[in-house]
Amino acid sequence: MPFLSVWKWDSPGGATGAGTRIDTLAKEGAARLVDAATVEWAESQSSPKTTQLMGRFAKGTMGKAFWSDLFGHVLADGGQSVPPSLATFGLDVPSLGQIRGEVTQGTSLLFLIADQGDRDRMVEAFGGASREVRLIYCDLPSDQETELRQAFTDPPA
Repeated sequence: MPFLSVWKWDSPGGATGAGTRIDTLAKEGAARLVDAATVEWAESQSSPKTTQLMGRFAKGTMGKAFWSDLFGHVLADGGQSVPPSLATFGLDVPSLGQIRGEVTQGTSLLFLIADQGDRDRMVEAFGGASREVRLIYCDLPSDQETELRQAFTDPPA
């Protein structure tokens, strides 16, 4: 079953670069993408920019309505109700508020909807465990989320 993960970079272009690399991994069979999108906020912009990434392997199967709902709740306070499409990924008002708090000038977020793939190749695509990328949300069971977080914080031996 696909899961949602949200990743943060301390640079406006980090998420787009990683999204391109993840699309390449999907082509190679190391990642199984369902859909992806970015929020980027350059220092020179007055507001963040959102983009649905529709590469060769992330074909946008969630649809514009899903991303509109998600970005509406993340970038503008979406209120006290969460659409069922977002709740499917464990998103609730507090988690959407947490993600909203991570959207700041000079940063970018990558929203990935994927089945589990080759975790080592994903770490490599994101620039390795030493890079400035943080997992800020994931709807995997807690033990799998812990493993995922460790893969991105523990450098290879």
